[in-house]
Amino acid sequence: MYSDMKGRVAIITGGAGGIGKQTAIRLGQSGAKVCITDISAPAIDAAVDALSTMGIDVIGVPSDVSDRASVADMVAHCKEAFGTVHILVSCAGIYKDKLFNDMTDSEWQQTMDINLGGVYNGCKEVVGAMIKNGYGKIVSLTSQAGISGSVMHAHYAASKAGIIGLTCTLAKELAPHGINVNCVAPGIIETAMTGKYSPERKEMFQRLIPLARFGTPDEVAKVIAFLVSDDASYMTGQTVNVTGGWLMHS
Repeated sequence: MYSDMKGRVAIITGGAGGIGKQTAIRLGQSGAKVCITDISAPAIDAAVDALSTMGIDVIGVPSDVSDRASVADMVAHCKEAFGTVHILVSCAGIYKDKLFNDMTDSEWQQTMDINLGGVYNGCKEVVGAMIKNGYGKIVSLTSQAGISGSVMHAHYAASKAGIIGLTCTLAKELAPHGINVNCVAPGIIETAMTGKYSPERKEMFQRLIPLARFGTPDEVAKVIAFLVSDDASYMTGQTVNVTGGWLMHS
């Protein structure tokens, strides 16, 4: 729990499930006002109901992060409800298996538009308010794949590597305005995406992880909550690995 979070306004993309939802819970329980957004309206409604029963001040706004106008509309709804934006956590993303040689241009572009374009769109729409406030926290989800690469995921790895470059640049540009910009690189986390892995694939991956297990969404959410708190006030431009020891360098 972070007392400095009380009254802060946080937007969380991909907030209806997985790491995004757990981050919304973590921030909300620390007193932040939370706006969760996702592509699925029913999923948002279910998440808002769940968070509301926990006493969290939350709204949900459907949004397609790859569509700038949709993101602008979502941010406007958040400002109308809560007045401003102090925190942006970008968790929305897609992940599909496809060898590079078999990958279509549309598959490449869709992944780039959602994973990297979604972070770009979100940052473009909130940075103005953060500069006006003289305060802001931006955390984006990259991936272990964006650092070390991943067979069958050239599009995904490239999009996640782009997030690291964007994070480092924004950290330098926005530091004079009191805005910290960081990213988190999860390894394999127990989400709906990894839930589709076969038992054999799970066992293969677990042999490569020193902690010999997949992480949980809440283990990533705890790191995100720290980065958007004032306890991380001297951290910016960083990529924090949460990989169970699989990746041991930044």
